[in-house]
Parts: sequence; C-alpha cells; structure tokens
Amino acid sequence: MSLLNSAARVRKDDSATYPPRRLARTADVIVENFAPGYLTSLGLGHATLEQDNPGLVMTSMINQLWIAYLTYGVGVGLGIACAYVPTVAVVGGWFLGRRNTALGIAVAGIGCGTLFVAPICAALIQRLGWRETFAVLGFISATILFGCAAVVKRPPVHVALAPFKIREAIGTRAFKLLYASSVLSSMGLFTPFVFLPAFARDHGASEVAAATLVGLIGGASVVGRLGLGALADRVGVVRLYKLCYLVVGVSFTLWLVANSYLVLVAFALVLGVGYGGYVALSPAVLAHFYGTQRLGSLLGALYTSGGVGVLMGPPVAGFIIGHSGYRWAIAFSLTTGLASYLALLSLAEKPDGRPN
Repeated sequence: MSLLNSAARVRKDDSATYPPRRLARTADVIVENFAPGYLTSLGLGHATLEQDNPGLVMTSMINQLWIAYLTYGVGVGLGIACAYVPTVAVVGGWFLGRRNTALGIAVAGIGCGTLFVAPICAALIQRLGWRETFAVLGFISATILFGCAAVVKRPPVHVALAPFKIREAIGTRAFKLLYASSVLSSMGLFTPFVFLPAFARDHGASEVAAATLVGLIGGASVVGRLGLGALADRVGVVRLYKLCYLVVGVSFTLWLVANSYLVLVAFALVLGVGYGGYVALSPAVLAHFYGTQRLGSLLGALYTSGGVGVLMGPPVAGFIIGHSGYRWAIAFSLTTGLASYLALLSLAEKPDGRPN
C-alpha cells in the first residue's frame, strides 16, 4: 500500500466486496473440491507471476491510477484470497489439539512480512523507484510462494459433517455479531496503514522512519498472533478474541494524543498486538462455533467484512483529514474500534449448535 501511496499520493485503500452468502456458496465449492496447493498456486500466480499476469508486476506498468484498482486491488486481492483462506483452513484441519496455537503460528507470517517489507519497500523506492520495486516484489513473492504451494497438502483428519449448512451458519446470531464487529474494526484498523506514515512525515519523521511504523504494527502483530494464539488454549478463545478488539479500539487514544515519534511507536506496538491477536483467533473462533468441516467457506464469508470496512473506513478518514485534519479522523477510528468491541459483548462463549 505504501507503494501506491508513493506512486499517486492518493490515500485510499482498494478492496472488492461480495455478499457473504454468495461468497460462502462459491468458496464452499472451491475449497472443498480443489487441492489447497492448487488454489494457493492459482492465487499466487494471479497476484505475482511475471508480466503475463495481473498483480504486482502489472501494477509496476500502470500509467493511470484507476488501472491500479484493477491490477493491485482486484488482481492482488483475488490472489491473496485464493492463497490465504485455503491454507489457513488446512492448518485448522491438521491440528485438533492446540489448534489455536497452530493457527497463530500460521498467520504470524503476515506480521513478519509487514515488519520487514514496509521499511524495505521505502528504501527500495528511494533507490530504484516505485515501478521497479513492484516488479522486484512480484518476482520474489512468486518464487517463494509457489514453493509453499508445492508442499501444502490436505489435512489427514476427517471430521464429522457440519451440524448445519453454510447458509444456515451465516444466518446465526454468532456469525452476525462476528461480521458486524469485523466491519466496524476494519473501518478504523486500516486507517493507520494508509495515513500513519504521512502523519509521521508531517511531524518531522523521515520517509524510512515513517514507513517503519507500519513495519512495527506488523512486528507487534507477530507477538499477538503467536502469544495470544497459544494463550487462547488456556483462557478461552472467545474471551480473548473480545479482549483483542478492545485493545485495538483503545490503542487509537495513543495516536490521538501523540506529540512525538516515540508515542507513535507505542501506538503501533499496541495496535499491532491487538490486531495480530484477533486475526490469529478468527479461524479458531469460527472452528469453536462451527467446527472445521467448512472452515474455509466460513472464513471466506467472514473476511468479506474486512473488505466492507476497508472500503468505507480509509476513504472516510481521508475525507475528514482533507476537511478537518488528522485528529478528527483518528477520533473516527477510535469510535469505530470501540463500537466493534461493544458489538461483541453479547457474543456467547459457548456454541449452542443451532442456527438462530
């Protein structure tokens, strides 16, 4: 995202959204009938394969911003969806005991990527330019991730069929609460990914130091994904999931009162821990309520909530910044973050096993 900001200085996130029920039907067919390695390679090829495919490398060749919404927003977005959801679902199927810990380790890779790639990209842009940086990232990610696709396998554990159909599961009160809270949280969560570096630069930070803040969010999220995923096995996955949402919401108070780079660092670290925690726990929460038989389909449906939130949040924040400045935009993110926690308060900690 920092690359597109460098290319166009347009502070908007690009996400496509689909109705959860329609996506669940589609995901159910795809995830259940294709090998995870095939889907992963399909997604990575669509997102990162050299110059014959849309995605990162195609974005390096754009000459108008609207084309980036197709190559980056749609191309990379579809690639990530094909790669991420099936592989997370596979991990949930491989592990019965300490599943929360395993899922936390699996999704920690995202935080590691954010930690290292954000400052590396800032340095590469300064040295090579944003076009060449996109091309480099496309080549490297394709090489690494196709290797991963070659070794991923279906889980050997055959669990019982889900107690109700996907559409019925999506209609339950628990899923509706999870979806609503994720929409609200995503509206504020991704605002610092878009605007925090610019805020830091406006307050005297260098380009690399500003980009490092996004890396710190990713690095702290690794702690949240690993530590809180393991902790959920002991204290309860739903209870800890709610706490992560509260941490994300409250963290924006640090950004709101920030008057130095160190306070911004503290904000990035606190936000990252909470963000990493609930990302790691989302698959575990779904498995807790609905089992693992159709976990990939349910994850795909739930993750559309992030697209809905991102589609609304950063553009609204950008509008507020343009008219009233950063503080009101940060207050908007603080409000949506706390609202996401409030939406989860009535979520039961034990599944009742019946559609509501």
